[in-house]
Amino acid sequence: MCRWIAFLSQEQILASDVILRPKHSLLKQIDEHYLPGIKLESYPTNEHSPPNNLTNIDGFGIGIYTSAAERHVQEDVPKEDQRTMPLVYRSLLAPVHDRNLQSLTTNLEAKCVLGHIRAVHSQGAPVSESDTHPFQFGRWLLMHNGQVDRFKSIHIPLLQLMSKRARENIKGTTDSEHIAGLFFTFLEPKGPWTKSHTLAELRTAFRSTVASIQGLVECFGGYEPHHWTSLNICITDGECLLASRFAYPASRDPPSLYWSTVAGPHLSQRYSNHPDSPELYDGSRNPSLHGAHFVVGSEPMTYRKEDWKLMEPGQMVLTSLAAMEKGDEGLAFEHINDGFYPVSREQ
Repeated sequence: MCRWIAFLSQEQILASDVILRPKHSLLKQIDEHYLPGIKLESYPTNEHSPPNNLTNIDGFGIGIYTSAAERHVQEDVPKEDQRTMPLVYRSLLAPVHDRNLQSLTTNLEAKCVLGHIRAVHSQGAPVSESDTHPFQFGRWLLMHNGQVDRFKSIHIPLLQLMSKRARENIKGTTDSEHIAGLFFTFLEPKGPWTKSHTLAELRTAFRSTVASIQGLVECFGGYEPHHWTSLNICITDGECLLASRFAYPASRDPPSLYWSTVAGPHLSQRYSNHPDSPELYDGSRNPSLHGAHFVVGSEPMTYRKEDWKLMEPGQMVLTSLAAMEKGDEGLAFEHINDGFYPVSREQ
């Protein structure tokens, strides 16, 4: 499976502080893993595809929501139209050897930063830049860790559920990008992909997406032993964020996914805390002054184990910068699916 990280905060952070700097950054998760609360030995040796692959090296991508372009729009442009598209960078190079990645991330700051390392789970599947996450639909980005079972069988019916615009936006061949196409089809009636959406709209579209995929797999034969669908997904527009940890059948373990609302001062080099050790120090800022934030990723990236929580299977979490401004953590945890929805785009 893949590895990914997402950071959303009230204050800016250097992209490299999220993507590169920690000792157990996303780059290290290519072949080094830290999975508190996960028992790797519990998976049978004949698994079709274990939920936490030990090697992930089939493409790397980042998404960064900078505010630079917003400062160059005309003053009479409505605020809704000033929202800029994310910077997206994808590469098939091993990220530790990608000088462009290092140059970009050390010179860009943002309130929202994403990173993804891909691991192809099917022999013979293409490894291409067009199949590298994150996938962009307007100002929205989607990353996925997992797999859709029977994807070849449900491919055409899945496309038939999508809007024409969503189908035309798909550039690659992955099940992940087709999940994105279906999600943004369900979101499309609420407004164009260039606008913001409420957390309730994200929740409804995501539940419909998961249920439709479940329904299609069941219609085309269901699940064989050691086969399942797993949907560890992150969706954001730089202001709202949805993340999920999900597998079906429910007896299966989804891939790992951890979250934190206190790791920010350890990640940001402006604060005195350090991501790797209590004996190391960075900037001079008091960590207690760090603004509200949310970090979610396949593995913890800072040394304090207690700062990270393993998300429960079958859950999604929703948050936004607006929710963070209300004075609490601004998180809403919910169970994704208590049953199937009809396989229909009109629901």
